[in-house]
Amino acid sequence: MITPEEKDILLISLINSEQPVTIDRDFLKDKTTNAEIIINQFVSHGLVSVRQKFGNGMRIIQVEANAHDLLNRGGYKFKEEIFINNLTKLDLEIKKLEKDLPADKFDIITKAIGALASGVGIYTGLTT
Repeated sequence: MITPEEKDILLISLINSEQPVTIDRDFLKDKTTNAEIIINQFVSHGLVSVRQKFGNGMRIIQVEANAHDLLNRGGYKFKEEIFINNLTKLDLEIKKLEKDLPADKFDIITKAIGALASGVGIYTGLTT
């Protein structure tokens, strides 16, 4: 499993590197074993862009302003903490609703929330 901490470490490393960054075996050897996967996600999220690809897997990438913005806002770890806090808040609100609503209406709401959570999980890749 890739952790927010792994992403933040790699993001910091890329930002602190001389630009553009050459991604090759030397760059990756002391990074996380998931570096290639994480870099691909960085590309898809607009945090880095690929300037040049080579047949041996080497790439030259450029760190974009979005990467700096993300890091200035606490990085992936902070995003994860916000997500967990929002889920905790939702759980507390659902428990309050359970006390305030008739059982049949509460069941309808929890089913709708479950369907929504499942859809969000599929969209964000958070399903098991």
